[in-house]
Amino acid sequence: MNIIICGTGRVGYTIAKLLSEQNHSITVIDQSSEDIQKINESLDVRAIVGKATYPSVLEKANAAEADMIIAVTKNDEINMLICQIAFSIFKVQKKIARIRSSDYLNPKFSKVYNKENLPIDVIISPEIEIAKSIQRKLEAPGALDNVNFAQNKIRLLEILVTELCPITNTPLNELTKKFPKLEANILGVIRKDIDDMRESPALKIIDILKFKGARISYHDPYIKNAKGIKYVEFNEKNLNEADAVLITTDHSNIDYKMVGEHANIVIDTRNVMANVKNPKAHILRA
Repeated sequence: MNIIICGTGRVGYTIAKLLSEQNHSITVIDQSSEDIQKINESLDVRAIVGKATYPSVLEKANAAEADMIIAVTKNDEINMLICQIAFSIFKVQKKIARIRSSDYLNPKFSKVYNKENLPIDVIISPEIEIAKSIQRKLEAPGALDNVNFAQNKIRLLEILVTELCPITNTPLNELTKKFPKLEANILGVIRKDIDDMRESPALKIIDILKFKGARISYHDPYIKNAKGIKYVEFNEKNLNEADAVLITTDHSNIDYKMVGEHANIVIDTRNVMANVKNPKAHILRA
């Protein structure tokens, strides 16, 4: 699909990255030449400096041939206007807008969003999504994530299985025999010590840090050719030269004592540094 994304903040950048990786043709528009330069340096997309509310800029982005436009600037009214111009002048079929104001999101005024008034097909609201995420956390306090399907009839939970968990080391085909009251199906398992990073929590963190201008390198004994990220060897020199070390996977063959001895700052998301006695590094647990 030919997709135009207006706005290169965190939301716009993430959307552009995900869609470009799915081999869509992406054009990004933003007034900030600095942000556009970051996009050009990190993503395989076409990037244009300009106001997306200007018909001439949308024309330059080939809006007449676009299948979709996604307006995710910081301003609700600008996002609405972008969708209006894209539809009225260029007949873009699918219009998505980021809207944050609760007044615009009031169900009482939902009739405004149609072809006769404001031609917006889908509304993105980060605040509503955050509220829904908090609600899902409260519904399943022990889960890392909680997503509902089929009008809340089905719930998909992400759960951290530790050594103390009763199902640890139980073959999947024996779960129902051993735990007959377990009313759940296991759809997938994310393990450490494997050469698969598709669901790695590091990916989203890397995207955010790169967008903020950080220089990122990584070490993983099982994956040495990650696309777009520099691989480094695990040694004292590289640990000491890094401003910070972020641990997102607790591989068994990583010497975490060495990390504690030679890193400056360690951000530990897996609580693996808890077993390291008297580390010299400053440990931050996330």
